[in-house]
Order: sequence, then structure tokens, then C-alpha cells
Amino acid sequence: MRITSNAKNSFEQILKSNEAAQGIRIFIAGGCCTPAFQFELAPSQATDEVVESVEGINFYFTEEVKEMLDPVTLDHNGFGFLMLGLAKNECGCQH
Repeated sequence: MRITSNAKNSFEQILKSNEAAQGIRIFIAGGCCTPAFQFELAPSQATDEVVESVEGINFYFTEEVKEMLDPVTLDHNGFGFLMLGLAKNECGCQH
């Protein structure tokens, strides 16, 4: 996983405003054809998570999520975070 300078700056501001948070947890929160990822501030990694430091930002996720995010670049466009390069599944759902 990689992050752009825009994403890095946004993550730094978010973490700076919450002193208890030591990193960003990324996890799967459902989804139809492809997983829906969610981000949350985290004080530390959970027992089933690995830590990956990217550009000085700690990210916590399971090995399964780590594999899915390997080709991803996180960006921020001023409105929210984008996951560029995320593999897409083709399916029949309308979501």
C-alpha cells in the first residue's frame, strides 16, 4: 500500500487532533461484489492485526486486508479518501 502526499497530510491532521490514536485501522465492513473498507482511529493494533508504517503513518489491518491493499494507493481529494488501484469484481448486483 502507498499513500499520496495529500493523504499523508490528511492522516497527520486527523491523528494530531486525537492524541489517543496511534494509527489508522482499515477493515472490511461488508460489501456486495467487492469489500467495503472502513477506516477508524486506533490506539494500537489488535491481536490479529499487523502494523504497516507508510510515510510515517501506522496502519493496522489483518493479513487478509493487507493482501487486498497491496496494489492500492490511498489519496485524498479534499472531500474524502480514495482507494486507487483497488481490484474490482464484476457481478450482477446494482451497487
